[in-house]
This record gives sequence, structure tokens and C-alpha cells, in this order.
Amino acid sequence: MSDIQIDIQRTGFPVKVGEIDLWFDSSHENLVHFFKLAEQVQKESEKSIEEMKNIEMPEDYLNDLSGAHQEGMKFIDYQKKQTAIEYDLMFGKGTFKKLYEKYPDYVSLQNALRAINEAIQERIVQQEEERAKEVDAKTEEVLRNKAKKQAKKK
Repeated sequence: MSDIQIDIQRTGFPVKVGEIDLWFDSSHENLVHFFKLAEQVQKESEKSIEEMKNIEMPEDYLNDLSGAHQEGMKFIDYQKKQTAIEYDLMFGKGTFKKLYEKYPDYVSLQNALRAINEAIQERIVQQEEERAKEVDAKTEEVLRNKAKKQAKKK
């Protein structure tokens, strides 16, 4: 007796950032989870913004290069942290680290993130439109079959 094999196709799509291949899970479950996590990210961002307010570049930074360097690194660390949160939220923990190892430029990764967000939003809308069409087509088919069965009974 042979096994029954049912293939399951993952819901989502590949996203390529530079040379790095990623996967965005666009299942309903992940999208709901994504929006829930987005609230947490917002809270973390607000906390980080408060930390940013404490970063002060010395007015006489040319005479205090060490202090300027230290404050500048705090700013960079903050920006990297914010960018990491967004990448890891969208593609899974460790994504930013993998990208930053290949492309150690948080500004470039932030710029890419804007383009990624737009492309993902467009793709999600497109997928939802396709899902709605499939549901409508299946509903019509069920109703036609039901009508045929009722007609045969008469």
C-alpha cells in the first residue's frame, strides 16, 4: 500500500536584499502576529527615542573628539537597534545581523527597508485580492453544484 502524499505550499514570497535571500511569511497567522509585534516595536521605539534625547554632541566637539566619538557611537547603536528590530520582525530573528555582516552600513539597510516595506505592502494587497477571487470562485462552484443536485431531485 502506498503512502498518501499531500504537498503544502507555504504562504509568502521571497525577498532578496542585495545578495541575501529572505522569506516573508504572508499567512494570515503571521500577518496578525506581525501587527501585534508592531505594537511592541512601537513601544520599544518610544523607549529608544527617550534614550536618544540623552545623546548630546559636545558643542566644542573638535576639542573633545573622544566625547564626540562616544556620543556618535550611541547614535549609531540606536539607529542600528531600530533597524534590527524592523528587519527581525519582518523576516525573523537574526536577519539584521546576517545583513549587517554582509553590508555593514545601517543607513543603506534603512533605505532598503523603506523599499522593502512598500514592495511587501503591494504584494500583500495583491495576494489578498487573489485569495478573495479564489474564495469567490469556490463559493460559486459550490452553489452551482448545489443547484444542480437540487434540480436533479425534482
